Amino acid sequence: MRISDTRAKASVTKDPFRSAAQSGGLGVPDEQLHPETQEASQRVGMLAEIPSLLRELGADPSEVMASAGLDTDTLDTMENRIPFVTVGRLLQHCAMNTRCQHFALLLGQRSRLSHLGLPGQSSEALIDQIINVWGKA
Repeated sequence: MRISDTRAKASVTKDPFRSAAQSGGLGVPDEQLHPETQEASQRVGMLAEIPSLLRELGADPSEVMASAGLDTDTLDTMENRIPFVTVGRLLQHCAMNTRCQHFALLLGQRSRLSHLGLPGQSSEALIDQIINVWGKA
């Protein structure tokens, strides 16, 4: 008796959204249909503060970024995306080159709402409105 004969075959259900999208019905880009083929990444966001922090701690940002395998202009735009693995490698190189084990904590202290992108910018605008209303009261 074969093992495959004794097991019930698992039923595979088709995802109607993915099927419609693949047929061109939804206009969804292919990279969104197959996220498993994409490397996990994050927006640059607050990582844009790394070069200035490196300079303050006496390290050359271009050297550190090159040693981590990044172009020097990668952190110039907060909307750029960087793979998580590369972010970890960059933070490690930053800590090693500055001899500052708490480099990532110092970086976190510099975070602002604007680093979150559109949600952060909207929040800043709302906070400004609230302050203006309270200031007039």
